[in-house]
Amino acid sequence: MIKSRKDFYEVKKLPFNTTFDDFGPTFYKGGIVFSSERDNTGPTNRIHEWTGYPFLDLFYTKVDTTDAEALEFKYDKEPEKYSNRLNTKYHDGPICYSRDEKKVFFTRNNLDERNRVGKDDEGTIRLKVFTADLDGDEKWQNIQGLPFNSDEYSVAHPSMDIDGKTLYFSSDMPGGFGGMDLYYTIYEDGTWSPPRNLGPRINTEGHEVFPYVHSSGRLYFSSDGHVGLGMLDIHYIDNNNGVWGPPMNIGFPINTPSDDFGLILNEEETFGYFSSNREGGVGRDDIYSFKYSVVKVEVLVYDENTNEPIENANVLDDCSGLELYTGSNGRVMIELPLNKCCTFTASKESYTNNALESCTHDYKASTKVFVKIPLNQPLDFAIEGLVYDSETGEPLANSTVSLMPDCGGEQVEFETDASGRYRFILDKSCCYSLKAGHEGYFAVSTDKPYCTKGLRKSQTFVHDFPLQRFVDPTNRPGPPEITGEESPCAGIGRSFVIEHIYYDFDKAYIRTDAEEPLSQLIKILMDNPDLVVEIGSHTDARGSNRYNIRLSARRAESVVKYLIKKKSTRIAYKPKVMVKRNRQMIVSMKSLVRKNNINEIVGQNSE
Repeated sequence: MIKSRKDFYEVKKLPFNTTFDDFGPTFYKGGIVFSSERDNTGPTNRIHEWTGYPFLDLFYTKVDTTDAEALEFKYDKEPEKYSNRLNTKYHDGPICYSRDEKKVFFTRNNLDERNRVGKDDEGTIRLKVFTADLDGDEKWQNIQGLPFNSDEYSVAHPSMDIDGKTLYFSSDMPGGFGGMDLYYTIYEDGTWSPPRNLGPRINTEGHEVFPYVHSSGRLYFSSDGHVGLGMLDIHYIDNNNGVWGPPMNIGFPINTPSDDFGLILNEEETFGYFSSNREGGVGRDDIYSFKYSVVKVEVLVYDENTNEPIENANVLDDCSGLELYTGSNGRVMIELPLNKCCTFTASKESYTNNALESCTHDYKASTKVFVKIPLNQPLDFAIEGLVYDSETGEPLANSTVSLMPDCGGEQVEFETDASGRYRFILDKSCCYSLKAGHEGYFAVSTDKPYCTKGLRKSQTFVHDFPLQRFVDPTNRPGPPEITGEESPCAGIGRSFVIEHIYYDFDKAYIRTDAEEPLSQLIKILMDNPDLVVEIGSHTDARGSNRYNIRLSARRAESVVKYLIKKKSTRIAYKPKVMVKRNRQMIVSMKSLVRKNNINEIVGQNSE
């Protein structure tokens, strides 16, 4: 359904219209040039045999501004004939000019250089487009027809683009989609390119005529093939980065059930003219002026996560009911009437719809407004993985996997399925640590958190947990055989290895190369708060037993102090001394770790 746009337009009938045809206005030198059947004076009364009316000539009227703010103008009561070099005894017009007004393009009947009429095979006089150049005496000369004119079809209604190179026109040449189609040609290297059809999105099985391209790039035309209010309706299309948008009906009161055509607009797009044979006119075709009170809103639809423009997004204007689609730059132009609020709803498949209201109460006509509408593509984040035995590779069903967020949520626990797998759904803008455990195995946590902060695409993280079995310390075998290396025992009663920690000769301090294995120990203690750990230290056979016992104790104590320093825990210990046959001394300390704290070390002296 085509909605009324009476809030946008104020239409007036011009005072110089006659009872004949007056149509096809174009701007020229502070006035307008148009085609008319009026004033057919001369030695002969030239009447068109088909219509019974006079032939068309070009006329000019000056336009004086009486109120610039209100866009009020005064016209000549009796427009004068325009240029005897362009007017002939047959039809002349409509007409258009280059931007500098030094070149003219106009429609006239099929005449040769000697003003002889040419006809097609059926005896019909076709229309052609001609050009002329302005000489130093302000007279038109060098009149030539365009190279693709033909006696067998019509070429008419020229309109020059702002670039001065692209000419739009209407023609019923072969290869079109209907009656009259819209074409364009480009002037390059001194020649006009072969005409190119604007395609089926614009051209229909009916007639598309009277193209007019505004300096903004918007193309206006009339059509009886697109959905309209009656016969010829005025439509417009926007060119977005080389892609024509859908034709839009300009609506009432510009369009009526009658023929409405030949629209032109001033540079500011606030005032213009068009032609119509609507009821209430003076003659058959009359020229009307209109004020265009509109605020132009350029809407940008973009991805909120990536800030990239979204192409082919739908934008619905609830005031007009129009649905438009963004181009490759994510933009679309919407026109709003003054003193009104309208809501734009943007949508795109796989995105969440978003709406934004724009009001025009504080704007003047022709104001341009820029509106940005972000669309959020729901982001899905998850983490999944496998919990399995590190030695056998077998999945561990019924393992407990804990998820700890840093964004204020509660810890969540998941029990693995029969295949040993787990999966958590993650929130955005959050970091998560994970920990996995199973009865009879050491618990393990992630070294680094998994973060969804700043991610702009959906993602599923994968983290597998290989778990190692442990041996009950109460059922462990006796102390290991001392090998004679300068290191403490790596541990007793466990199923994984922490690399040996070496000391300098006759020293007890922790070397820098021992920090990594001790950090592993700290992580094990944190992951397994109920773990019983025994720390052992021994010396070689050099030195007395008494001295070696003290050295071993200091070395074991340095490990404990290092753990305390790193984790701020309280620890107490008693040495357990063993003297081997080779006179090596070992002092061991057993710690009970609960809730991430080393509470005590228990042990006893031995011979």
